[in-house]
Amino acid sequence: MTNHVSVRCPAWTVTAATALLGALIAALAVAAPFTKVEESFNLQATHDILFHGADLDKYDHHEFPGVVPRTFLGPLLLAAAVSPLKWAMQLAGWPVDDVKWVMLHAVRITLGLAVTFSHGALARALARADGSRTTALAYLAFTATQFHGPFWASRPLPNVFALVLTNLAFARYLPWLQLRSSAAPMPAAVTWCWAFAGLVFRSELVLLAGPLYAYEVFGRRRHVGRLVATALVAGTATVATTLAVDSYFWRAAWTWPELAVLKFNTLDNQSHRWGTSPWHAYATRHVPALMLGALPWTFLAAVSGRSMKKWTRACLALATLYVAAYSFLPHKEARFVFYAVPLLNAAGAAAAVRVYPRARVVVGLALAASLAASLAVSLAMAAASAHNYPGGNAMRCLQSRAPACDRLVPRNATVHVDNLTAQTGAARFLERADGGIVYSKVEGLSLAERRARFDAMFVEATELTAAERASGVCFDGLTRVNPFAAARNLMRGEWRGLIEVAPAVCLVSNKQYRV
Repeated sequence: MTNHVSVRCPAWTVTAATALLGALIAALAVAAPFTKVEESFNLQATHDILFHGADLDKYDHHEFPGVVPRTFLGPLLLAAAVSPLKWAMQLAGWPVDDVKWVMLHAVRITLGLAVTFSHGALARALARADGSRTTALAYLAFTATQFHGPFWASRPLPNVFALVLTNLAFARYLPWLQLRSSAAPMPAAVTWCWAFAGLVFRSELVLLAGPLYAYEVFGRRRHVGRLVATALVAGTATVATTLAVDSYFWRAAWTWPELAVLKFNTLDNQSHRWGTSPWHAYATRHVPALMLGALPWTFLAAVSGRSMKKWTRACLALATLYVAAYSFLPHKEARFVFYAVPLLNAAGAAAAVRVYPRARVVVGLALAASLAASLAVSLAMAAASAHNYPGGNAMRCLQSRAPACDRLVPRNATVHVDNLTAQTGAARFLERADGGIVYSKVEGLSLAERRARFDAMFVEATELTAAERASGVCFDGLTRVNPFAAARNLMRGEWRGLIEVAPAVCLVSNKQYRV
């Protein structure tokens, strides 16, 4: 088979589509810049590297270490990427609080651009493997119109760092798989990406990479010695890197965070403490929600069987085996199967391109309808999700010195950050640097104790009376998404009613309670 790339779509179209995906990811990061508790370690660590440097005593993780250590390699890379902008702003005399606010966005957007680059690399690889740039464009269209992929692409989860590497691994692997000669060994870059992704960020990736390497070792039985040698070198170098970096930041020798996570989640089976789901939840709930309109095209690829190209069948097999294997763990979240979505999108894109010449009008309309439906659902979910961060909005109000919040907190004040605020957007990037304000996230205090110990507090709205809420300033959180009300109003020519909010977090002064 020759390495033919269709000339119907010029090369610049893939670059342009990738740029549009990056712009979408950046726009979502700006629209919802705050993060939740799952992302808190990497975000706080990035802040501490940027603003505290080698002064480890000031780092957040020493006070709030979490149940298991996490690697600092991701935050270190992010901080290195955005630090020139920070230095430039400081040299220009920007106030520290403004620098922190810009840095929050810069960190998010930088990570989002890294994910975009990986999708672009994978899209170009699909064009080579399938012999058509149209497949690359379909892949990018599926990815851009889904909600979870673009929305989470800039959020500093270990899964997102790993996604960058898995996409790059498949970008090198799939064209090689389709076009290789019997004498061609697997590109070493594939193994290096898998080593870094699995040994540093997410150990469960052994379930995704395992079948791939098992086939190469026991199926093809070619270049096994070279493959094993590359894996040993890559694994040793990766483990040495995480040991060196994380032992320094955690102040504990031989700290390998991902090994501790693996032990906690699998050997100790403690992940169930965060909830359990039925065995079929990935297949019946999470994957369909992640895929949206691309799902029918992936099904089409699956039922087409051996008529699809080798690389497409590999994508389907690897994604299916990974999701099936992960379904045995009781605790399930959509982010645990992020890495399977690009494979499923790629297979769906190939199927759509394959059947398009046979019925251009029907397939074109069906493809347009599926993309439009995905986009509509994604926009609604993005609008709703932007209202999910009352804690972040509350902290930003105080940091930005908005009069409504500034009047409640005197200079040199102590401010308590409650659990809901911490879980819905609170971050060190949002802590006010001037005025001598000291923030505390100490837990287990009653409302009366918080009133007595702190000058002001961020507090859940339901803990306060109506008069107490009126004396402070409250920030709305999402309570319900009501598409039926929105549809009724839309028929009347009114665009409202989709999102219902209510006061969630309030900033109040405790002056009247202090002795």
